[in-house]
Amino acid sequence: MFASTRIYARVNLVCRRRRATPGECILSTQQAPQETTSKDANRKPARNLAVRYVFALSLVAALIVAGQVLVQLSLMQQERDARTINIAGRQRMLSQRIHVHVLTAERESDVQRLRARATTLAMDLDLWQRSHAGLRHGDVELGLPGNNSPETQALFAKLEPHFAAIKTTADRVVVIGEAANATPIDLRPQIGTLVLHVDRFLETMDRIVHVYEQEAAARVAKLQRIEVLLMVTALLVLALEALFIFRPAVRRIRAAISELNRVSGVFQQLSLRDDLTGVPNRRCFDVLYEREIRRAMRSCQPLSLIMIDVNNFKEFNDNLGHQFGDTCLSKIARTLRRGVLRPGDLVARFGGDEFVVLLPNTDMHGAQHVASAMRRAVDKLKIEHDSPHVPRSLSISTGVASATLTPTTAMPVELLRTADAALFRAKRSRTVHIPDTSWNAAELAVDQLGAGRVFS
Repeated sequence: MFASTRIYARVNLVCRRRRATPGECILSTQQAPQETTSKDANRKPARNLAVRYVFALSLVAALIVAGQVLVQLSLMQQERDARTINIAGRQRMLSQRIHVHVLTAERESDVQRLRARATTLAMDLDLWQRSHAGLRHGDVELGLPGNNSPETQALFAKLEPHFAAIKTTADRVVVIGEAANATPIDLRPQIGTLVLHVDRFLETMDRIVHVYEQEAAARVAKLQRIEVLLMVTALLVLALEALFIFRPAVRRIRAAISELNRVSGVFQQLSLRDDLTGVPNRRCFDVLYEREIRRAMRSCQPLSLIMIDVNNFKEFNDNLGHQFGDTCLSKIARTLRRGVLRPGDLVARFGGDEFVVLLPNTDMHGAQHVASAMRRAVDKLKIEHDSPHVPRSLSISTGVASATLTPTTAMPVELLRTADAALFRAKRSRTVHIPDTSWNAAELAVDQLGAGRVFS
């Protein structure tokens, strides 16, 4: 936990002071609690978004379930309504058949046919009676709910006398027809009354069927309105979810991605920066060196390198301690960095007590001037000590190489080798060693570095 806190604090510090070295930066001890508080503050909006998201999903799921339940109820209700309307319509057909059976039986003179007619009439009459009772009071087997509206109940009450009259006449025909001594039936006095009751029955049943159809259509319309309401509610919930959940979530995600990119860039800078001295490290130099080589070859411009080594640094480190040596390297690195003024120039730690300076678009004369200025600046630091075993102050040796590269240059790597070889000869003479003239790296080999002169 504390390690991660230090890393975050360091990242924030680097973001504020991109050019500051670790030795110049003092981290406040209050940063760790601030980071913890910041994390807690970030968790709360995320938790609120999660709660809103779960609530919205639950509400959408509830609306979907309610819609499915409504659809199933609608289908069941439509099925019951269709069955009720079908049986109500069948009642009209059965009443007409019963009327026909009664009229035919009244004219039948053959006993056998009379009995057959009476049997058929009894079957139709039984179904007619059962359907009538089911329509009024319900019948599970027939699938009739029996929950009639007051208007339908009033119509059935008006229908009842006609139903009873038809049933009485039909029952008489069945009883006579099924008797052992069946004789032709004389119903001439009741025929006129029967016709009147059948007509009134059919008229009332038509009105009942019409009411059933209207009530079924009203229920369907009501279910459709509820379904539309559920759909609108679901769309409203989705719109509110997009407005109050997804849009803030997208903003937070974008902010998080931006922060990650920023932190990634900071960590990338940290990976390319030397922790001790604060200047770019060898990895950063290698990347920029390759880039500047390609640029110099495209533009045919000169490119110069300065290799720098701290004289007698091992003796300083061994006799005065590593902490003193690290402090010296940091001071020297800051001094060297102040020695380059252009944005494209680079001072990097090459390794150990060695530094390298990359000078794009700089010829040999310009590189010589920069190297001499750096050497004098380090001499002015006067990093002194009390140890009799090492020199009184630190100094640096520099080796300079320059080349004008072209697209046909075959050995750009020789530029670094040449500067390193020049540094080797400079250290032997404890001053700056530079070749006599500027050279073309495509034509120069390392073994040609023997010639040179010393600059004080």
